[in-house]
Amino acid sequence: MPPTPAPPNTGRRVRRTPMLVAALTGTVAVVLAAFWLARYGGSSAQPSYGSPAAVHGRTSPAPHVMADVNIVNFRFTPAEVTVKAGTTIRWTNKGYVPHTVNFTDGAVNSGVLNNGNQFTHTFTTPGTYPYLCHIHPFMHGTVVVTP
Repeated sequence: MPPTPAPPNTGRRVRRTPMLVAALTGTVAVVLAAFWLARYGGSSAQPSYGSPAAVHGRTSPAPHVMADVNIVNFRFTPAEVTVKAGTTIRWTNKGYVPHTVNFTDGAVNSGVLNNGNQFTHTFTTPGTYPYLCHIHPFMHGTVVVTP
């Protein structure tokens, strides 16, 4: 019995490579756009833990003393700060996960702080002010204000 002949060549070769390249290029463009929008705040899909802001809070003409608290590795560092009344504290998110600074009495709320964002608040009244990260409630800190 003779071998079965191959199907006739219709003269059209199916070319899938351009379609695959186009699909891959489109996917990469969408992913890059999503990262860009997330980094620069173009996305409205952020959780609403408060007003989104990079730097905001109460400002004074010229704070005479500034103290820093860093947010890194899911910790406020230092966890407890003692300052004199009139001191401004600046919290800086040095990690790559969003955090907040929320005082337990509800009076102060930083909004979401992404990597590199800062929040400042000036303490004018002596007292003890506990705070936490609303997104990660196991993160907490305390500000002690002396006269």
